[in-house]
Amino acid sequence: MILTAILTRMRKSEIQALTWGDIDFIHSTISVNKSWDENKKAFKSTKTVISKQTIKVNRKLLTWLMDLKANSSTMVFQNVFGTIYYPHQQRFK
Repeated sequence: MILTAILTRMRKSEIQALTWGDIDFIHSTISVNKSWDENKKAFKSTKTVISKQTIKVNRKLLTWLMDLKANSSTMVFQNVFGTIYYPHQQRFK
């Protein structure tokens, strides 16, 4: 998630809402068209109208995302249960 945030400047809620349908590996783009509401546990519109955009991304990020896709279902970033990933779920030992 951090690499995606740095390279795309997307908000955390927009990254959490990413599905594989939002990523175009052929044209090297990510479509930002929704975000995740942590309080309501549901998708919602992006924060502003201008937030809905298509972002051009580099090959390095796409390669990394392609590796993730091999282990994932609908959501790009998910926890071990296959649901929306929350960064605060990460435990460091």
